[in-house]
Amino acid sequence: MDELIARLSEAFTRPLPGWEAQSRMINYQRPKVQDVRKIDPGARNSAVLALLYPKNNEIYTVLMLRNDYKGTHSGQVSFPGGKREDWDGSLWETALREAREEVSVQPSEVQKIGELTPVYITHPRLHSSKSLFG
Repeated sequence: MDELIARLSEAFTRPLPGWEAQSRMINYQRPKVQDVRKIDPGARNSAVLALLYPKNNEIYTVLMLRNDYKGTHSGQVSFPGGKREDWDGSLWETALREAREEVSVQPSEVQKIGELTPVYITHPRLHSSKSLFG
């Protein structure tokens, strides 16, 4: 685990591939983060936490299966995370708070290695609009 942390920490000292890498992996025309407020003024800031932990000499991550309900994220597999609240000092604090609430991980037990490039995840109400996405 120490070797992985060292390698990841070193990787986060270099520039991230960012939007160019993201745009190659998505299946629809997604706006750049800096253009989101023009397209979706109600967009909310959210954060997730990719938790890595050792078990039996292997590295695991935490994924959640969300409950089925009549809502946006029903039945999705996700990292722990959610909407930024007014009292969260940063998106890092949002990710830690949500991980504590959803999977009982204590923030004091989490070591931050780095942050990935922000990405805009559309709300389902916007997917059908050709004017927004081409």
